[in-house]
Amino acid sequence: MLLGAMLLTLAFSSHAGMLYQWTDDNGQVHFSDQPPARPHHVRPYASLTSSPSLYDASSSSTEQPAPALTPPKSVTLTLVSPNDGATLRSNPGELSVTATVSPLSIPAEQTRLVLDGQPVASPPTSSLNASQRQLDWRLAPIDRGTHQIQVQYLESGKVIASSSIHHVYLHRAHVNQRHRRQD
Repeated sequence: MLLGAMLLTLAFSSHAGMLYQWTDDNGQVHFSDQPPARPHHVRPYASLTSSPSLYDASSSSTEQPAPALTPPKSVTLTLVSPNDGATLRSNPGELSVTATVSPLSIPAEQTRLVLDGQPVASPPTSSLNASQRQLDWRLAPIDRGTHQIQVQYLESGKVIASSSIHHVYLHRAHVNQRHRRQD
């Protein structure tokens, strides 16, 4: 939140038309309307104004800057099902997870499901409705017991947004469980 406010403040105050972000040798993150004097990996952001950029790609920097990006939009992830605290019964150990993400421009490939703190390797199936994208995962076999589920949106390998964590309880018939006799 603070980062977003800082980016907007610098973008509005920038007369150069670009906003630059880089990390120095001490790990300190810098934002400026001017590129750094020393060579660094720089992430430029396009300004909200239409003024031309003063950054010259042929400057003394040894690395070429990344393409201009607009500041990140607000991403909303919501776990739709299963509900938090749900008790699920599935003898084969199947678990279906549905989530929504908005805005529509967020690609499904940049989202991942996290089950019990570990990313799930299978990608979601995706469908669109009027204002959001629906993501579905079908998982099996899942062991019985308590599980934590969360959906995350990633950008350049970093978690940008995440849903709330849902706890679900999966029940499966035990192999050694006695069966009722039909009298």
